[in-house]
Amino acid sequence: MISSDVKSSVYRIFNQSGSGSGFMMDGFRYVVTNFHVVYPYMYAAVEDMNKNRYKAKVVMLSKEDDLAFLSLQELEDHSSCITMPVDEGEQKTDEIYVVGYPLGMPITITKGVVSSYNQLVGKTNLVQTDAAVNHGNSGGPMLTKDAKLVAVTNSVIDSAENIGFGIPVNVLKKQIDSFGFDDDELHIKCDSCETFLKKDQDTCNNCGKTSEIKVKTQTAETKISEFVKNVLTDAGYDYDLCKV
Repeated sequence: MISSDVKSSVYRIFNQSGSGSGFMMDGFRYVVTNFHVVYPYMYAAVEDMNKNRYKAKVVMLSKEDDLAFLSLQELEDHSSCITMPVDEGEQKTDEIYVVGYPLGMPITITKGVVSSYNQLVGKTNLVQTDAAVNHGNSGGPMLTKDAKLVAVTNSVIDSAENIGFGIPVNVLKKQIDSFGFDDDELHIKCDSCETFLKKDQDTCNNCGKTSEIKVKTQTAETKISEFVKNVLTDAGYDYDLCKV
């Protein structure tokens, strides 16, 4: 059975659109989650299993791979027991453990079997499992019993029972290896040539493709929202964190 210690490295991620899951790995200072969990917002709230909540900034978006990285200073020194497998053999397992916040509920660990490591879904090869996966698990880790990452949970078929999918760990590893930035600014991966674009860059300098990714930096304030902002600020709360 997998150690319950993994729960301390898995987080609930939410913004104005909904919620999902995310996690931290040993040796990587960003929170990993899905593109569809955080997009189209620049910021998200990250909450741990003890209900401590932090404001995170999105620093990487890859629509094609459905991956995103979040930066938050409070967790940069967090020690995680979740590790990247050294070789492909380490990730091969019959049993798999899905960790996350299904349907916004408290964190859970569900056990299942890997049905396929290369299930073609659309144009993408995904890891398929019969472990219980629900909306809210998206962005969380699929792990071996030794807490080695197998995949990043990213989808479930509502019309089918016990079928869940995850982005293979080698796809995430490739994304991490190509992400060489440490400026905590948003970098958007071009779907055509995999070059990174900056937030305000509409066209890829490498291939010339126009980016369809439009990130919302802030919502226009109304008189009511300004009143709420003042009340929360006077009470000592972070208005931006409360908003997400």
